[in-house]
Amino acid sequence: MSSLSDKLKLTFQLTAHDEHLEIRASAAGGEGRAETVRPPRSLLDQLAEHDPTDIPSTFLELVGKTLYRSLMVGDVAKLASDVLQNGIQLKEPVQFEFRFDADQVSLAQYPWEVISDDLGRFLVREGLVDVTRYITYPQPPPAFDTTLHDIPLLRVVSQPSSLPPITVIDLGLRRIETLQHATFERFLHKLLIERVASWGLQFDGHGTVRQQCSECDAANALAYFPHLSNRIESKAESRMERLHTT
Repeated sequence: MSSLSDKLKLTFQLTAHDEHLEIRASAAGGEGRAETVRPPRSLLDQLAEHDPTDIPSTFLELVGKTLYRSLMVGDVAKLASDVLQNGIQLKEPVQFEFRFDADQVSLAQYPWEVISDDLGRFLVREGLVDVTRYITYPQPPPAFDTTLHDIPLLRVVSQPSSLPPITVIDLGLRRIETLQHATFERFLHKLLIERVASWGLQFDGHGTVRQQCSECDAANALAYFPHLSNRIESKAESRMERLHTT
């Protein structure tokens, strides 16, 4: 039986052959393959001509639709439609996972986060899709050093009273040293006074995405999704438990 996360996940393996694009997609409901025209390289050149903090919305929509139409072809389009429909029914974002082999790095440079359907909806901004991307390499991942089991992981959890509480998940590790409601002073005390010896550190905290001025480097006081919109849509705002500025 497929889990909820499996039902809402669609993996794309993208491979370019000259000006052609091969797409292999997989989801809980099956697999799909398609071939289409590679997104024009000129898109990247045109994007580079704009100030990244002030890209015209009409151009972003053109980029988004071009990338969307490159993906949604044949059986891949049908598979994606089924997964997106599951997300809409469950009121949860669908996970679009893009995978690229090491020789396909050029495809990873396209701004897949701005994909926009034929209705003009930016799928990420509208809260319909979350995007992740990976470049895969042939070597196996490094093995975990088993001698570290007896040394704790230092987990720092920052939970300001003015922000919503953070849900801390189980990491499945035997030894974890947790610093709740962390401040910088308590963190230093942990390291310098208590002399906690750990093999690594994990930080759990709130974050915000803010526009940065290209002239003075100052951060905009308003939270926003860069290159997508200068405001937070209400749906995305509730899904992300509200972005907060500092």
